[in-house]
Amino acid sequence: MPKVTMPFPNKLASKAASKRPLEAHRIRLTKRDIDILTTLTESKVMTTYQLSGLYFPSLQRARKRLRLLHLAGLIARMTLPVVVQGIPNLYSLSNKGAKMLNLTSSGRPAHNRLSRSTLALSSVDHEIAISEFRTRIANVCKEGGRFRLSHWRQRSVQKLTAKVVDVAAGQLNAVTIVPDASFQLNIEDHTLEVYVEVDRGTMALGRLINKVKCYSAFCRQQGGLQPEIPALRVAFIFGSRRRKESFVKSVEKEIGAAQLRSTFAFLDEGELTRGMRQALNNLARQNSN
Repeated sequence: MPKVTMPFPNKLASKAASKRPLEAHRIRLTKRDIDILTTLTESKVMTTYQLSGLYFPSLQRARKRLRLLHLAGLIARMTLPVVVQGIPNLYSLSNKGAKMLNLTSSGRPAHNRLSRSTLALSSVDHEIAISEFRTRIANVCKEGGRFRLSHWRQRSVQKLTAKVVDVAAGQLNAVTIVPDASFQLNIEDHTLEVYVEVDRGTMALGRLINKVKCYSAFCRQQGGLQPEIPALRVAFIFGSRRRKESFVKSVEKEIGAAQLRSTFAFLDEGELTRGMRQALNNLARQNSN
């Protein structure tokens, strides 16, 4: 598997841009710029299209502003090979951007771990898929106006512990779950913590089924954050409809269909927007009853 190396801070600018004086790259930061840097604090990488969908009215304006942020050294830019979904540019937070964000925010310190790592193309593809889900769910929340997405965690996602029955040993074992991401959905006075799992077809279905069992046990032991509304707790995203259908068919034999419908959302990339819109509409209807 070929490797993709994220640029170090001293390699952020292009060769032509690096010959210009530093003053030429200084820009006045706007609230939107701060929001972009904050988003890249948790999302390891995002594409031009994803950042455009979150913060800009057009792709052209997104490219122009992101280029300025890149030339100012606040974000790192990587050009991907065409083999990764044909996406030309990928952005992450630079060390300079992290320092700037720490100066303008009273929250937890921002870090730029990814700029020091070398990623396989499969890992980059996985991170792009997680960011794509974030972009879609954020825009779906904006559509209806009833839901508000907050506290997206990807770099700092919390580990979960579930007690799972070991049939062979006849005892309860503590199992650790590490979600790909998590976020909060706020509707009126209710808050739901939702966990995200993105499957790129590299994990055996048996391991995925075991992960669903662990999530199921965790949700039962937690009792749901708000028992009076459906406890949508885990969103599984699959790269293809065929793999999703094969997985759902297998997991329904292990776990009751009723619990799967109330706790999990199984979606493929082709139905992300429609599927999450439907899931949120169901939550809203149940909340109004």
